[in-house]
Amino acid sequence: MNNIISCGSIFSILTFIHFFSDFLFQSHESAIIKHKNKKVRLTHCWDYIIGFIPILYLLNPNPIIILLSLSILFSSHYMIDSYMPVYLWALYIRKPPEMQEDPSINGFIKFNSTALGKILTIVVDQIFHLLFLIPVIILIVFFK
Repeated sequence: MNNIISCGSIFSILTFIHFFSDFLFQSHESAIIKHKNKKVRLTHCWDYIIGFIPILYLLNPNPIIILLSLSILFSSHYMIDSYMPVYLWALYIRKPPEMQEDPSINGFIKFNSTALGKILTIVVDQIFHLLFLIPVIILIVFFK
């Protein structure tokens, strides 16, 4: 039971750090072009993981666990911020009319230009990010 409580507490802390690092240290320009500019996305991902280093060290000072956790956070963030996972979700799960007519990136852009498309794109993007906190939590709690 203590491990479950620990996991929930750590999830709350890491979620706060995620939102803090992902939104507050990203310029508008970076947010707009990172999906198509690998250099901008790499820089954003480095900035993003820096916010996690102090808390990871406090929660589990094992350097291997810290490096594995940072690797998971960096690589997942890089992949998700390409918007490919959200595009695939929209294409194969949501199946909006805009993408039924045109399954290319142009259909995704049309879907994302609607109010519902924008909201769902942001929400699904954030769900993907938060899902990748789970392996980090497992490393912190169960591999001391």
